[in-house]
Amino acid sequence: TLHPASVTFFGVDDVGQLDDPAMQSVIDDASPITHVSADDPPTYMVYSLPDVRLGEDATPGEVAHHPRYGIHLKDRMDRLGVECVLIYPDSPGEDPYGGVVEFFAAKLLADRADEDT
Repeated sequence: TLHPASVTFFGVDDVGQLDDPAMQSVIDDASPITHVSADDPPTYMVYSLPDVRLGEDATPGEVAHHPRYGIHLKDRMDRLGVECVLIYPDSPGEDPYGGVVEFFAAKLLADRADEDT
């Protein structure tokens, strides 16, 4: 199930056009996971869905915003040594920051401290 915005996002007239092998490079280029590099900033991702298999009745939003993508993105970032916090219902481990606001505060204050030295 593709998100209805896929047609507009990828500049096609019909969702079926996304099955064309010629579109694969466009799809790959649009995916953040394609562009992850070791110099990326720390990332904090929160998903409201648990990591469960989606049924045939899954909404396009559930498909587009499923934590499985975050799991793959975190794996890639971990392998490159880029900090990545991933939160979703029943996710393993704990949030080392205690929330997104605390994450950003820690990162912004750390950057500020670096500037002062």
